Amino acid sequence: PGVRSYVPSSIDDGVIVNNDFPASALAMLDAFSIPTVVVGRMVDSGRMGGVSPNFFDAYRQLFHRLDDGGIRSASLLYCGNSPVTEDLRALSMLLPPRQCVFNVVDVAPAGLPIDYNLEFGWIEDCLRSMVDRDELPDVLCFTSDWNAHKAVLWLSERGVNVPDQVGVIGALNLEFGAKASPSLTTLAIEPKDIGRKAVDVLWKMVVEEQAAVFDRVPMTLIERE
Repeated sequence: PGVRSYVPSSIDDGVIVNNDFPASALAMLDAFSIPTVVVGRMVDSGRMGGVSPNFFDAYRQLFHRLDDGGIRSASLLYCGNSPVTEDLRALSMLLPPRQCVFNVVDVAPAGLPIDYNLEFGWIEDCLRSMVDRDELPDVLCFTSDWNAHKAVLWLSERGVNVPDQVGVIGALNLEFGAKASPSLTTLAIEPKDIGRKAVDVLWKMVVEEQAAVFDRVPMTLIERE
């Protein structure tokens, strides 16, 4: 809806798609040199741009917030072949040593293509290892509210109380997160901002004939339980 509301009538030679758009269809658009903007990730192609939430700045700010709040340890669990991989890898190298130990953990087996049906299984393996070794951090962070909510349920089934024993933070501010029990703290993004930015990127590629353009949209922390 955010994209659809802001598409100028003069753009008729380009496409905006979501990040779960089939790879085979993306390859076809690329083969026909159709300017394409992928919402959620960057595609390595001269005719494809992208728009993504700014996970890098969001998690860097979150880390400082946790550190200032006296949190001693936090882990961000993410899928290493996800759309935000480069942001998170850069983040893990730039985080300064402070009071809070912030770990960026890639849960995906190396070399496998992304599979959202398997993603939480990899997260579950990581959580199981943390619980078995009594190494759960004070706060667990995830790149989506879905995975954060699944983690809350998984931990609760094993007697780990959220948020009393471990805090959980999601991302993208999906509607169910505010109604969940406990409600999810999340890094939010405004869909209309993504829509506007996607159209701006497509405009630059189609009308201004720029090469592939990639841009990011800021995120905002919404604190709940």
